[in-house]
Amino acid sequence: MPIRTEHLALTAEEGNAIREQNRNRGREISALGALTTSASRHVESIGTIEHGLSAEEIKKGVAEGTIQIRAFGIDILE
Repeated sequence: MPIRTEHLALTAEEGNAIREQNRNRGREISALGALTTSASRHVESIGTIEHGLSAEEIKKGVAEGTIQIRAFGIDILE
């Protein structure tokens, strides 16, 4: 039985949008992964001390794109 293959034609804009979406998802996964390492205690303490946030609030903010983890703390994005 032959295998049927369908080709999906994408415009350049659609292809770029998909690539950007995948890049953003990769960043989210990396940032969330950072919270599962030993650095998570440091990130949580900085977030709590500087911004009054819990670890769960930090994870949620990272997933939503409103918090960015950096080497020496976190940034709250408006």
